[in-house]
Amino acid sequence: SKAIRHTYQEIQHVANSNQKEMKAFNCTLLLLLYIPFKNKECLVAAHIGDGCIATIDHHQNVTLLSNADHGAHSGETLFLCSIPENHIMLENFGLKKNIVKFSFKENLSAIALMSDGVSDDFFPEQEMLKNLFYGNPILEMTSFQGNQPQYGLLTQESGIDQMSILDAALSQKLKLSNWLDYDKKQSFDDKTIIILKNNQNQN
Repeated sequence: SKAIRHTYQEIQHVANSNQKEMKAFNCTLLLLLYIPFKNKECLVAAHIGDGCIATIDHHQNVTLLSNADHGAHSGETLFLCSIPENHIMLENFGLKKNIVKFSFKENLSAIALMSDGVSDDFFPEQEMLKNLFYGNPILEMTSFQGNQPQYGLLTQESGIDQMSILDAALSQKLKLSNWLDYDKKQSFDDKTIIILKNNQNQN
């Protein structure tokens, strides 16, 4: 809740400095706290807006830690700056509004925080996000290399020295932003993704 309030106040300061209304700065907030705990991982996720936070384990099981925060009407998304200030300032606001969620996981391969520009391309997320990590290849998607198959971020058969896209990016053989330049019909939104890979639990 403190991180949510701090972010809100910083945006409020920018809005006031520029004599703008808060709604002019409507945005998504994705937060994740990762805590190794004995033989498990403790995850604390906070999410306001669109996009999603998801994990995948060694058995390729996807868990959504959050998904788009919709308002009262269909197609309406509740963004950070849409929330009244007196609500944001409430003690334990995140817990009371079910914005902050706790989870304990085992055998995680990776955690991803992504904007709707990415998550919408894998809708419905619970079923399709597995392809973001392990698509071999990802159907209806072509890669930044041209009219070539697009592979999931953890798929070894990516053709880059037999490394996964994510490992190639970590070893600076590839920019992760190149992977985000994929082509897919009706994919128009800006794409942002943050990946945390768990090397300790790799087989």
